Amino acid sequence: PRVRRQRQMCIRDRYTPTIKEIESAKEILNAYEDALKNASGVTSLNGKMIDKPMVTRAMSILSYAKAAGMEV
Repeated sequence: PRVRRQRQMCIRDRYTPTIKEIESAKEILNAYEDALKNASGVTSLNGKMIDKPMVTRAMSILSYAKAAGMEV
């Protein structure tokens, strides 16, 4: 059991996003939500196009953060 717990902690630490990644993911999701409100499926943030794959990645980052017990 102890080895299993250590392995789980190692995996959790490896996939825990940084604060910077979490903030970026939040910005991406906010920009995308605004675009959807304006009936647009694509928008930009800081000069970069935000499309569905980036939104999916941002959602994954926030999901990993929540699973690691971080406040999102």
